[in-house]
Amino acid sequence: MDLRSFAAPDHRGLVRRALDVGFDRLRHGILATPDYRYHLRSLRRRLDAARAAIRQIGPRLLILGEDGIAGDPHVIKASREREIPVLVCPYGYGSRRDLENALQQKRRAGELILAEGRSGEAVRRRYPHWVMDTPDGPALLLRPDLILAREALGLGLRDPWTVHGGAADRIAVESNAMLRHYRREGLPEAKLSLTGSLYCDVLHQALEADPRHLRAFETASRINPWEVRVLVALPPSFHGERESEFDSFAELCRETLGFLGAQPRSRITVSVHPATLPDDRRAIEGTGVTLSDDYVLNLLPSHDLYVTCFSSTIRWAIACRKPVLNYDMYRFRLPDYSGVEGVHTVDTESEFRRIAQGLIGDPARYETVARAQRAAAEDWGVVDGRSFERLQELVRELAPNHSAVG
Repeated sequence: MDLRSFAAPDHRGLVRRALDVGFDRLRHGILATPDYRYHLRSLRRRLDAARAAIRQIGPRLLILGEDGIAGDPHVIKASREREIPVLVCPYGYGSRRDLENALQQKRRAGELILAEGRSGEAVRRRYPHWVMDTPDGPALLLRPDLILAREALGLGLRDPWTVHGGAADRIAVESNAMLRHYRREGLPEAKLSLTGSLYCDVLHQALEADPRHLRAFETASRINPWEVRVLVALPPSFHGERESEFDSFAELCRETLGFLGAQPRSRITVSVHPATLPDDRRAIEGTGVTLSDDYVLNLLPSHDLYVTCFSSTIRWAIACRKPVLNYDMYRFRLPDYSGVEGVHTVDTESEFRRIAQGLIGDPARYETVARAQRAAAEDWGVVDGRSFERLQELVRELAPNHSAVG
């Protein structure tokens, strides 16, 4: 039987392409599978919708938060087909280790996808960059039939194992520290443009709005000498997914927030993560601390110490010259802030308590760490209020005829 009999007329070119790139030996087992045909139809519909939207809107530039595995490949491809440049303005930190952790979570949940069977063999042979070797075997982030369908439609990725491993023309890099990070991740040098970030412009505005906060920023000191304002940004609950010293999220809140609140001269505010579930929010409220739904960028300048768990917002705290206690309460074990003296990373409750007690109760200790953070600040974020201007310059470079820029 000829494989082309499985294809609708408008798919025959895709089938011929698949045969040309080496699927000939496996053609009866792969492209005829219901999963492959389903993904092919679904992705093609999304690509056609993206093409129609791009034609209707007629943009001169596409701006996205990511272009990798979590990005939108349909819109990116539709834009590139019409020679519309693509710019990524990142929000998070994002690294290969995050995706490796995602594999570990899938493994613990019994949901690990292995490159097995005929489709998996085809991915390993033709698209080995999608495969990660693990103790359990060759692992994938997506199901092999979906990967094959994406590649058949030109929706593949240069590097699926880094957050920005797609086809964007540029990334607006926010700091020298992130520039080094992207280079370690293997991003092409031509893709990197150092601009600063709008987030640091927001920090600049918040600092300028209150002379006390600006003075603390400039002198690396506490806002008020008689108290330590502690901003806590708890992650959403990963109980049931990751390792933790605590049996429940409620226990985690009681122990960590209760300890911080019991320290003399401490004043605690919890920034609630937007993904926090209602029951978990009630667990935080039950500790008696002050909760805030304000943007963490607005809160950082009005606090002295930042406590969180590997949040990407740590880089903003460094730029804002605030000492950070990075409590790895879910054992992510990321190397993201290694070597930053103003960031104390701990993964046990005893270490958390020891470091927190020193930073809150010992003014000299706080000042030492704050000075170290001030020394690292400009490497992690330029808080000069001019990042938007630099982004405008990059937009003009990529889309010189964009009349909306100015």
